[in-house]
Amino acid sequence: MAGSLSEFYQDKEEKIFHRYEEILKCLIGFQYLYRELNELNIQFRDDQTAEDMALSINTAYWLRFEKTFNKFVRSKVGEVSNVEHYKIASGIELAIIDLQPFIADNDESTIRLNAEFAMFTSLSILRGWNGISYEQFSNTVACDIELQKFLDDHKVWLINLGINFEYPVYLNAQVWALFMKAIKNNIEN
Repeated sequence: MAGSLSEFYQDKEEKIFHRYEEILKCLIGFQYLYRELNELNIQFRDDQTAEDMALSINTAYWLRFEKTFNKFVRSKVGEVSNVEHYKIASGIELAIIDLQPFIADNDESTIRLNAEFAMFTSLSILRGWNGISYEQFSNTVACDIELQKFLDDHKVWLINLGINFEYPVYLNAQVWALFMKAIKNNIEN
């Protein structure tokens, strides 16, 4: 197995680095926004740096990819197809929930904080890949009570998942795909 996993990672080196950069950008952005909005500093678990935590999240995502995604995304015998961005956002979001990279004053606050970060990261990835600016996204959600309710409900779902759960990556990816379709439709209309 080690040889095949090693080959898997060599074949994906550029994508692995790209995911790492996306996660790192989100970690730094979230930490900055959280500090500005709440006037609180938030810390990473085990006093890790943003770079170390991005590496941990990225590693968890790719290990999950190898374990879960890889067996479902083959386009031809032995050939892995590209995984579309909704599954990537979902996988990273659920890796964040599993790792709980940020710590807060108590367990409840820690879980809520990490659910917010997981959604922030998913939405950042999805906005970027769908060509939607932060302003377009924020204005669209602000004007639609159903989209706001969806985001609130999704955060509650993430909070209640728990750690070490067998996460429904594909179902979560489909939910994000439908949500982004609603965002695009509202922007276009």
